Amino acid sequence: MLSGGPRRIDAMARSRGPQTLTEVAAVNLREAGYGPIRSMTKAAAAVTVGMSLALATEKLGRFPTQVEYTEWARMSERSAQREWALFLKAFPTERSPERLARWFLSEFHGRLDERPPAVFSVAFEAALP
Repeated sequence: MLSGGPRRIDAMARSRGPQTLTEVAAVNLREAGYGPIRSMTKAAAAVTVGMSLALATEKLGRFPTQVEYTEWARMSERSAQREWALFLKAFPTERSPERLARWFLSEFHGRLDERPPAVFSVAFEAALP
């Protein structure tokens, strides 16, 4: 049980340093009208879209179109449209998920090169170039 009343996500994130991408997405979704719990679950889904696009980019060798992404992810075009729309709502300053997906790839490769083979965890902060 939390003491001192409810805590705001954005206030918690500011108190401990840089925000993670999921925290940034959650704050943006809260401002877009989502409730506190739904904003957190949708934020995780939005970041997952970016990671999925990064994986598809790695597989195809270039950033996929929405149709190519649907084929790669084995989903309907409407589902892909919903995912991309959620991403854009979570990251309203982005024109498309491409920049974030490419950033994920560069961070992924850089961090995997730095770590010993037995360490698989990679955490991302919202410090985009």
